[in-house]
Amino acid sequence: MAQTRVRGYAVDREENTDGIVCFAIAVPLADPPADAISISVPAARIGPESEERIASALSRAMDQLRAARSMFS
Repeated sequence: MAQTRVRGYAVDREENTDGIVCFAIAVPLADPPADAISISVPAARIGPESEERIASALSRAMDQLRAARSMFS
């Protein structure tokens, strides 16, 4: 959990399903957050730069959700 807090996103490396890596970020619509968005990728497609690109995509999606937060309240 400490690494997840530092990174700002969670990673499930085949812990739930063999061959699948999942990246997730909390959606701050409540405090504490109760929702998340995630991306699941076949482990064979994860290369050295993949995690950074995926985390960046999740962050951009979160920025869009934050901008639209008033629609969810």
